[in-house]
Amino acid sequence: MEKALHLHEVLYVSTLSPDAPVKVVSQIAVKARIANEAAGITGLLVFDGMRFCQQIEGPRKEVLALIERIRLDPRHVNVEILH
Repeated sequence: MEKALHLHEVLYVSTLSPDAPVKVVSQIAVKARIANEAAGITGLLVFDGMRFCQQIEGPRKEVLALIERIRLDPRHVNVEILH
């Protein structure tokens, strides 16, 4: 229970860049699973063919670093933090 108190949660939405093919999403997911597990990050990703909605949680420092990488990733546009 104590560990849950230290989780930081972020919910964001973004759009796949028009320059990025849809198949890149599966490539992102494979790499993200490995990196996120190593960083103690978990969550849920929904992709509708054009838009992402993702909830991520984990240690604050790692979650904030991940969000910054997503913001800088040219495959994501219109990144908006909802929570």
